Amino acid sequence: MLPIANRQWSRRIVTTRSLATLVNNVSNQTGPPTAVVLMNMGGPSTLPEVRSFLTNLFSDPDLIPLPMQSILAPWIAKRRTPQIEKQYADIGGGSPILRWTKQQGEGMEKILEELMGERFKSYVMFRYANPVTADTLKQMKADGIKRAIAFTQYPQYSCSTTGSSLMELWRHRTSQKKEDDEAIEWSVIDRWGTHSGLIEAVSRNIEAALAKWAEHDRSKVVLLFSAHSLPMSVVGRGDPYVSEVAATVSRVMERLGNKNPYRLVWQSKVGPSAWMGPQTSDALKGLAKHGNKDAVLVPIAFTSDHIETLYELDLEYLKEAQEHGMNVHRAESLNGSPVFIRAMADIVAEHLKSIKSGASGPTSIQMGLRCPGCVLRSTQVFGSLRFASRRQLSRLARAPHKPVPPPPRTTSAQKWSRRAAVLGVLGVSSTIAYNTYDPFRHVVLAVDRISRCIIAVAIGAADYKRTFAEDYATMDARMEAYSGCHLRSAKRLLKALQTNGGIFIKLGQHISSVHLLPVEWTSTMRPLQDQCYPTPYEDMDEMFIADTGESIEERFLEFDPQPIGVASLAQVHIGRSRKTGKKVAVKLQHPYLEEFANIDMVTAMWCLYWVEVLFPEFEFNWLGEEMQQNLPLELDFRHEAGNAARARADFAHHRHTSLYIPEVYTATKRTMVMEFIEGRRVEDLEYLSKHHIDRNAVSRELSRIFSEMVYINGFFHADPHAGNLLIRPAPPGSRSSYNFEIALLDHGLYFDIDDELRVNYAHLWMSLIAPASAQTQADRRKYAGLVGNISPEMYPVFEAAITGRAAMNGSEFDADSPSTGSSWRRANSMLDALPQSEEELEAIRRAVMEKEGLIPMLFDIMRRMPRRVLMILKLNDLTRNLDNSLATTHPRSRIFLIVARYCSLAVWIDDRKRFFTEWRQTGVNWSSLGQYLSHWWMFHVYYDGLRFVEMGMDLQAWAIKSATWLRALFRHGLAGAERAAAGLQVEV
Repeated sequence: MLPIANRQWSRRIVTTRSLATLVNNVSNQTGPPTAVVLMNMGGPSTLPEVRSFLTNLFSDPDLIPLPMQSILAPWIAKRRTPQIEKQYADIGGGSPILRWTKQQGEGMEKILEELMGERFKSYVMFRYANPVTADTLKQMKADGIKRAIAFTQYPQYSCSTTGSSLMELWRHRTSQKKEDDEAIEWSVIDRWGTHSGLIEAVSRNIEAALAKWAEHDRSKVVLLFSAHSLPMSVVGRGDPYVSEVAATVSRVMERLGNKNPYRLVWQSKVGPSAWMGPQTSDALKGLAKHGNKDAVLVPIAFTSDHIETLYELDLEYLKEAQEHGMNVHRAESLNGSPVFIRAMADIVAEHLKSIKSGASGPTSIQMGLRCPGCVLRSTQVFGSLRFASRRQLSRLARAPHKPVPPPPRTTSAQKWSRRAAVLGVLGVSSTIAYNTYDPFRHVVLAVDRISRCIIAVAIGAADYKRTFAEDYATMDARMEAYSGCHLRSAKRLLKALQTNGGIFIKLGQHISSVHLLPVEWTSTMRPLQDQCYPTPYEDMDEMFIADTGESIEERFLEFDPQPIGVASLAQVHIGRSRKTGKKVAVKLQHPYLEEFANIDMVTAMWCLYWVEVLFPEFEFNWLGEEMQQNLPLELDFRHEAGNAARARADFAHHRHTSLYIPEVYTATKRTMVMEFIEGRRVEDLEYLSKHHIDRNAVSRELSRIFSEMVYINGFFHADPHAGNLLIRPAPPGSRSSYNFEIALLDHGLYFDIDDELRVNYAHLWMSLIAPASAQTQADRRKYAGLVGNISPEMYPVFEAAITGRAAMNGSEFDADSPSTGSSWRRANSMLDALPQSEEELEAIRRAVMEKEGLIPMLFDIMRRMPRRVLMILKLNDLTRNLDNSLATTHPRSRIFLIVARYCSLAVWIDDRKRFFTEWRQTGVNWSSLGQYLSHWWMFHVYYDGLRFVEMGMDLQAWAIKSATWLRALFRHGLAGAERAAAGLQVEV
């Protein structure tokens, strides 16, 4: 049985139709019909139409303002066409929006004729796809149309959608000759987001979706109303779209009786700038994290299915929801809903009656009001636009013509004098503005900095295009050419980043740490980890006074003006506290960062955005989003001091640990004074040999420290590189079990890991370490999906990426293997992996070069994975690289044993917590106690069993070192033996 509101609305339809049919006789009406023009963005109906659709889209200055738009738009469209064609192919080979709009229009015609006693004819007018505005107007003229209603199919008004479509109509309309007395008389329906018919149609679709749950569970289902997002810059100007969408949602919830929890979310964000949020995909992740597993996705700003619903909602978001363990359904779009079609007819009928009665004009009052911060050309026209009637146009056309005298002739000398004067005024005013007006100076600097990066990217793009298009005689020749192209492009960008400085250095550091990129890129960017330029002492002193109220000389007895370390955000000096007399390390932020951080962030985001636009397969926006989120935290040293204190507390309960975190004495936003540590970089083999420090033990302790952070504490250092790790001999009173301590520096960036992700990641690594079997391989894929949103077809590439190997048995990674004649063998697990051979490296390179779609898949993996997982992979890289730099003698799998033990401990702690929680709620029973003992036994078999394997590997490492020592002793004497055993070159 229908709710009261439904019954009343249904009765209204039947009654009105019956009365209209009785009193109206349409067949006797003469003259052309009234046109109802259904306006929308449109979409390509077939794959060949995709490119022209994208060209029209990028050519619209009201939607996407671009420099040199007529040149850039077709080129960008050409670059993006293959990617968008694939998406349309996935939804059936084209957009159904034209089919649905025609069906809606035809149904509306019939109802209108019954309601109004007149003839009506519907037309489709798309902004970017066929039929476009010009074609529809041509057809209307051929049909003899005299009166038309522009009925925008955007229920909620936005200058970017409704405004752009109406602006295009206005351009074509005003281009007609004014003496043409046959011009069409127009009126406009520009917004209708709270119309009762629309609300009813959406509500019924939601009720149909909710019916998929049992009745007693429906009230718990979360309704996620998803609308196309809008840049915050547009929202900030006063665009009414967000408030009108919210009004629609509010009315729908009232109609549904407010029985369900709901949120309004936003989809289809593009580009680097901030958009209205939260994004739909993020909302789904958040709901799953907080235990809300049931939801309905409701397309609230769309009148029919198209790519945003069929691909983005159905194929992307619903798939992500399934990977999060959610049960999510989508409410149907309005499409052919008779309730919605009836609502369309009612809206038109009410509009015409309102005009006829004089209650309103041909447009709404709202349409004539410009947004407070309006900068769009379309709304500038709309400020005075009233869609004048045909009679007004006729009067204007019949106005007497007044001849205008020709302007006086201007000589060439006068023209050049004027130009010189204009240039002079501009030059003087620009100089004054640059030195006195910060916003102008910031714009100039931003243009200068972004131009360097754009030039580097553009030249690199041309280089890649030329290199990839050539034919090569052999695979070796192709790989050599590709490698050279990678190296040239990386060097160009490196030069631009070094010249810009600031956070651009940070951007290069991030690139160097993404091991999924070609080695030419990571190795070229690696010097940015250490090679930064210092800020002069005088500038630092001014900044210190501004932040602390004291000069450097007043605070310190001694202060070395030459920094001992310079990074992208700060530099470190040695000083001696005037108050305590202690030797201290003084970290000072580069003063210019505060002024340019926002500029550089926007600039960097736009650079990454244009990389995506020009090369859709290379998507780096995730990197920019990470920087945008974390950079403000890194620029506040008080936040760093808090991270250091928390990390110290996490290890405070350990009786023995080699980790040492320097104490922070004072911290302001841009200055920090901390304990000074005498030591060297952790991979300095000469220093280790001098102090008789076992490099194998150093590698093992590094793995233990970071495994403790990730798998046990769930709070880890997210900027790991060798420059942040110092080693020193253990001082008196040290908690270290060895003769050394490892000091961890630079605590500006840490990440929390929620318990679910932490335990699932531990399960993933345990499955990678376990011997290959059908169950193990299933577990690897299962936990890869839970941890990194990795689909089964992506898993082999994901496994190769996180392990640094050409994948293991059963992964189906397309690289050479023994079956194809290669001598290297695939490992069954991380523990039996032999040292990586040149042949295996060659197999990986060939797979990357030859396997079609592999590189885009790598970038898709990086986009899908949570940022925390990417940072954990950086930690894995660090421990692997340091193990290699330390020239350890134990097997390469030794550090993975440490990871495995910590993973098993993390899983056991989680199991134990789960059992104790269950016992507190339901009490202890023999079944759960048996399960507890079983888990306890399995943990100790695994954990303690691996300890015996560790002992065997450590014994093997000692034997190798001893043999090396003995060989060198006979050849080079005692000093040579010590150097050889320490992994150093022995001087002959």
